[in-house]
Amino acid sequence: MQEAIIARSVVACSDFRKRLYALHGTRKILFQGASLLLSGTAAVVGGGAAQALAAASAGALGIDETIDANALQNAAITAVLNTIATGRAQALTAMRKKQNRTIKKYSMQAAVGDAIRYNKLCSLTEAISAMSNALQKKNSNASVIKRIKTTNAKILLGKAEDELIQLSTASLKSPVAITAAEARVERLKNELKVLLNATTEEVVEGIATPVENR
Repeated sequence: MQEAIIARSVVACSDFRKRLYALHGTRKILFQGASLLLSGTAAVVGGGAAQALAAASAGALGIDETIDANALQNAAITAVLNTIATGRAQALTAMRKKQNRTIKKYSMQAAVGDAIRYNKLCSLTEAISAMSNALQKKNSNASVIKRIKTTNAKILLGKAEDELIQLSTASLKSPVAITAAEARVERLKNELKVLLNATTEEVVEGIATPVENR
């Protein structure tokens, strides 16, 4: 039963891909108007296309002004189909592994349920949902990275300030060492300020990374 559903799903999904391209060709699907899809696609495709898609999703571009509308739709469709293919491949691999189990550990009902879920993955709605989740995960990871880098910057600053205090209170003071320590403290303060004011994307890309963390 499971194999029969999988086989029919493969054929149906192939037809779906063809219909999607056909609809794109006649412009019946206007991907540039779906901000959720575009922002999700931006997280998936990467590169220049990601910037264009993200900008379009935010309403920053006129669709036929700065970028080609057809190219934009092409990138969106490619991301959708890649997401579908990846999701179905993972689901199929998981099912194949379960097929080696006994009927008690992998019942007919469970097998059919997995096959039905596999089939449902071949849809525009599921692809949009998957890309949206990927975008949320990316943003969450970026926030964690910013928090870690900010914490490290504070630690470096604290150590530099302690070193400056030790140099300033030493019995044999070195003006050169104190001046260098003061300059380091000031630099670390400025870098921490940049980190705190930077967006998560700037921190992740290294634009606002402290020199001593690079």
